[in-house]
Amino acid sequence: MDAQRATCRGSLALGLLLAVACSSDPVAIPVDRSAEKTEESAQSESGPARILTPPLGPKPSVEAEPELLESIRTFLPNGGRRVSCGPYSLWTDVRDPSLLVALDVLASRLDTEYQARLGLTPQGPSRETIVLFANLRDFQRWESADDGSRRGYAGHSSASEGVAVLHADRPPEDVLATTIHELAHLVHRRALGSPLPRWLSEGLADALADSASGEGFLPLDSVVGDEGGARRLQSALRAGHAVPSLAELVAKGPASFDRVSPNSEVRTSYDYELSAFFVRFLLVQPDLVECFKGFLAELAAGGRWSEDSLWLHLDQHPEELDERFRRWLLE
Repeated sequence: MDAQRATCRGSLALGLLLAVACSSDPVAIPVDRSAEKTEESAQSESGPARILTPPLGPKPSVEAEPELLESIRTFLPNGGRRVSCGPYSLWTDVRDPSLLVALDVLASRLDTEYQARLGLTPQGPSRETIVLFANLRDFQRWESADDGSRRGYAGHSSASEGVAVLHADRPPEDVLATTIHELAHLVHRRALGSPLPRWLSEGLADALADSASGEGFLPLDSVVGDEGGARRLQSALRAGHAVPSLAELVAKGPASFDRVSPNSEVRTSYDYELSAFFVRFLLVQPDLVECFKGFLAELAAGGRWSEDSLWLHLDQHPEELDERFRRWLLE
């Protein structure tokens, strides 16, 4: 372990041990589960089996099956045309040359920016395909083609199928951001592996997408690039709405992320905005960024995701970090 990671992880663990030694009350100590044995679940004598997350680590990119691409292209007028977009293939009916050039530039720089911003090197080539609809109506026809579960989003991506699908029927800056967001999900596979917790996958994707512009990638700074999301989250916090704590956010599984219980008084999910700004917060705070990168590096090296590992790497108590994060966001 290098000196920076030792600094990041040291004081929280030491403080917890001292708390145990100096108190007669039981103290919950976070456990780094990255070294647990490789099983789908572990049976506890005092309770039911606990599901373990699989080890992570980079995986090769996937080339989309021709049959899959053909099924999507049937909704493009005349099947679209194939152009280059950095290392990706792009099927589209978009005719705006300036937009296509900007997408090509951003896609070409994405791996380099991913490495510079997150400290992770994507492994191997990108072999995936992008399908970009010029018209929202055609995109929505594709969305509704099967069970309709894809409806309501500006873009979709599947690293395991090697495809990203989105539409360009919106302002150019939004198209650039959405495209980079979906491509970042594909790059996650080559840099970190899968499956990632949703908050981390979405937050990392936004950390790249929100700074994408026609001039390239801009520095990540405060809430610049997602002012609308920041205002929504700030308004909810100031109004006292039930915004999850950071501990609650990172504890959410795939079934609960961005879901609102029908029996709950909460009628709005803030999970996407919270994920985006939590990751951004970690990347712009001088005392946290290297700790966070160390956490990501451990996952990329084959570690298992766990909440305890995150807090130990950050060397922060969740409640204290949550208070600090909300102060930063409301400044």
